[in-house]
Amino acid sequence: MPYLMESPPGARTLVNGHWRDYFSGTGYLGLQGHPDLLAAASDALTRYGPSTATSRGGYGEHPVFAAVESAASRFWGADSALHFVSGYLGNTVLLQGLRDGYDRIFVDAAAHFSVWDAARAAGKPVYPFRHLDAAHLSAMLRRRLRPGERPLLLTDGVFPISGEIAPLPDYLAVLRNYDSAYICLDDAHATGVLGPDGRGTLDYWLEGKSTAALGVVGALVVNVTSAHTLSKALGGHGGVIAGMRR
Repeated sequence: MPYLMESPPGARTLVNGHWRDYFSGTGYLGLQGHPDLLAAASDALTRYGPSTATSRGGYGEHPVFAAVESAASRFWGADSALHFVSGYLGNTVLLQGLRDGYDRIFVDAAAHFSVWDAARAAGKPVYPFRHLDAAHLSAMLRRRLRPGERPLLLTDGVFPISGEIAPLPDYLAVLRNYDSAYICLDDAHATGVLGPDGRGTLDYWLEGKSTAALGVVGALVVNVTSAHTLSKALGGHGGVIAGMRR
């Protein structure tokens, strides 16, 4: 029998008709059942209805979409942001958007299913490296990259089962040896949780320090990009990518 969640997730959650102590969710800040959030969602639904009944490419642009993307841009200090219906698709959207900027993809072997789905859908060669192992990443880059090719590293920022955090300074130290490189972080479990302001993995490692403290040189830090979800710590719906215009 499937487990049916019949209330917002929280410390006590209604599952299959019984109130249970609930430890397995990802509503890290307890916002899914917050009265203010529920009231705002109810007001928006009453005012706008459940959908635009068409795509954003047609007549489906919407004040709510614009407000979400504007808020995301402010929160992550970005030039612009894109909201989409499923956080699971964030890595796929990110890799498709960057597809002209890399030639081969290197993925942490323990990365989330969504990370692997995105890598396979990108249409570029994909190579795993040992979990959290920057030395093995370096060896794989030397072995697999041809002269002039550009690598893209793809990993969870926070691994949801173990809670381990990607060693971003170690990866940056490896990739600074290449003229052009991308690091793409699945920050679904880091958003709202890591860093002094909850902005995720990069925020966690910087902690107010300059990028030079991470050993970053040139424009490499611009190439650290994250896909976020709104449905976990932030208590919302869908995914978002916030970044700088090139």
